Amino acid sequence: MSKRRGKCVPPGLRAIQASGDGLWELDLASGTAWFSDWFHARLGWRPDEVRHTWSALRDAMTPDSWRVLLEEMRNHLESDTPFDLELPLTVGGAQTGWWRFHGRAERNELRHPMYFAGCARDVSAEHSLRAGLAEEITWLRGAFEMMPAAAAVLDDSEVIVAVNRRWRDLLTQRAALREHGGLGGTLRQVMASAGAEHARCERVALDDQGRRTLVLWHDGARARAPREDSR
Repeated sequence: MSKRRGKCVPPGLRAIQASGDGLWELDLASGTAWFSDWFHARLGWRPDEVRHTWSALRDAMTPDSWRVLLEEMRNHLESDTPFDLELPLTVGGAQTGWWRFHGRAERNELRHPMYFAGCARDVSAEHSLRAGLAEEITWLRGAFEMMPAAAAVLDDSEVIVAVNRRWRDLLTQRAALREHGGLGGTLRQVMASAGAEHARCERVALDDQGRRTLVLWHDGARARAPREDSR
């Protein structure tokens, strides 16, 4: 042990305290549990309030989340599947964030689980970021679908991985690949099947590595305003 101001500090304790994660350990034989101070601070437990059972977390979760947590624990203990999941945190009946639980069982020589230990991390910020990105992606997909120009997205092998409504309409008009707009085929194959080998296509790189390319198909059609009859 190292000494700090006259006190012995067990190896690894500083790293544990600096990790910012909540630590927990469950003795499966006795059913008793230990929780680090991280849980006390976030769940409003008093410093002198000792929680000895795993069900102490139940008040911080909705019934559905608690059921999912127990189910994932059982799957890990019985089948050794990974125990890694995110659940909403509820304090005082209101959702206050998201936690990620990660852990594993310690087994004896007969492969029977004896202890179950791991960590919990507050991933509220990451969850909000992912939710915001999902909304942005949904909006961008809608904008892509409604673009007035015929558009397709190619991968780095020139295979079409996405098309918009105008692209599908053009292929339908040409009676070519009308069902799926050429998804899964190369741009050369699709344009050949549509008799548009010499069509003017504009390319725009969607990333710096060239893994995705936006292709705009200019079919030459232009809307014309009606002309007044000459007098």
